[in-house]
Amino acid sequence: MRQHRPARSSRSDPDRGAVTVETAVIMPALVLLLAVLLATAAAGMTTLRFEEAARASARAAARGESSAVVESTAREIAGDTASVAVGAAADRVTVTISGPAPGILGRWSTWRLDAHASAAVESPAGAPSDGGSGGSGRRGTGGEGGAADGPDPVGGEKGAGGGAP
Repeated sequence: MRQHRPARSSRSDPDRGAVTVETAVIMPALVLLLAVLLATAAAGMTTLRFEEAARASARAAARGESSAVVESTAREIAGDTASVAVGAAADRVTVTISGPAPGILGRWSTWRLDAHASAAVESPAGAPSDGGSGGSGRRGTGGEGGAADGPDPVGGEKGAGGGAP
């Protein structure tokens, strides 16, 4: 003969619904972990932007660009919320970019990102850079075809006569 087992009732099974409860408990922690990871990645990307802006601005300042050009270069790369500070010494220029770190739902008020870059100041064209004679700033014979006097950045001298280099 067959024996019948009584069907289990939901009240007698203590494990019933445990997975649902565990999922409900762990889900907020997983969402928070994902949000922190995304905020950290965004902060890393912002730091890279700030570093690139500092390098580009330091190069512009080393070339002798005005402070307005240096700041606009920095803000073009780093964004409008970044603050730019330019410092100059005798032969070096330093640019510091700082700004708020991006947060999960906006900005984290206490976390600030900074990037610094420095570059050697370039000497102006025609100025003696190594104690040379300096000269009058005019080179060549005037040339043909309206070429400007002075060294050609590609090679040779502009205005030093016609023909192939």
